[in-house]
Amino acid sequence: MKFVETMRPKRIDPLLCDLDLALSATFHPAGFPLRIATNSPHVLEAAAESWAAFDRQFDTPAMEFRVVVEPAGDLAREPTFRKQLHLLSFVSDANNFATGDSRTLSATFHLSEATAANHLWLRWFYLESMAYMLLTQRYVVSLHAACVARDGAGILICGKSGCGKSTLSFACARAGFTYVSDDCTWLLLDSADRMAVGKPHQFRFRHDAARHFPELAGFAASAHPNGKLTIEVPASLFPAIRTRRRCSIHSLVFLDRESDGPARVEPIRAEDAVTALLADLPSYGDEVECQAREDDTPPGHPSRLAPPLPRSGRCGSPIERPPDPAGRGSMRSSSAPARTAGLHRWLANHHRRARLTRFSADDDTYPDCIAGRY
Repeated sequence: MKFVETMRPKRIDPLLCDLDLALSATFHPAGFPLRIATNSPHVLEAAAESWAAFDRQFDTPAMEFRVVVEPAGDLAREPTFRKQLHLLSFVSDANNFATGDSRTLSATFHLSEATAANHLWLRWFYLESMAYMLLTQRYVVSLHAACVARDGAGILICGKSGCGKSTLSFACARAGFTYVSDDCTWLLLDSADRMAVGKPHQFRFRHDAARHFPELAGFAASAHPNGKLTIEVPASLFPAIRTRRRCSIHSLVFLDRESDGPARVEPIRAEDAVTALLADLPSYGDEVECQAREDDTPPGHPSRLAPPLPRSGRCGSPIERPPDPAGRGSMRSSSAPARTAGLHRWLANHHRRARLTRFSADDDTYPDCIAGRY
């Protein structure tokens, strides 16, 4: 028998199926477990830069990444992102591409050494993009929104890119609010207590933020892979600012920098809030889109915003820890996981308990709002 084993011919491996990915580690983007196996220490170092500040918050099956790094190839250009059914494709070139599966929450990456060595590029276009894309297919609604909290009550600050969400969230934090996130907030699907998760370990500003906040004058802006000049500052450099990873959302505020007249706050309808939020969210295909429910309720009734989606069983609950003042509610996954469907349902479920308002201020009055004079 030993002779037979010794004489067994070695098979060719053109697909790199047998490549030894000897390096591995577990991370927790947004609190969800992710296991990474790779043959490059750069990959684990870059993942730690993205997610070392997060610990495990949810008892869900781990996402799986297998990242193969090869010597050949240049630094990846910005990928083309595509999705058909449950398969995701990120393609930069023949040496830099990835495929993800939203059903198994797994992904494989084939990257050049040049891309792996550029941690900012690797994180922005591949590791973070794939992790957050998979999470939005199953567990969360990902919003381009800032989040702060006052006395435990969370406030989502929504608006178009460049309208001042990050600036306003930092101004609120300086004024005594609890800081949760500056430009990306995840809503937990079907969370009974309207729970949102943020990234409170860093602040991200536009290059001219020092005109509002003199303490940022010494920080240099750098070009992000998306081409924007950005200042990134660890929250630990501002010990007086309180931070929290999660909070229960009680209000949604939509920034409007294009209105004339004095700065003002006014209520908006739930259906207008849905329209404003969906305008900034991409489609994930027919299987995850939804239409208003056809029933006998009046056209303007918020319940028409929610599709009649069947529910699957419990798939992830927060890990038991000492009581948190912000609360740690249960979470279930939808059988039609998507930001669009989830957002409809989330707002329809919580519109009576979440205050919806519009904050309008033009370019002349917004600096005064930041300075706290309104």
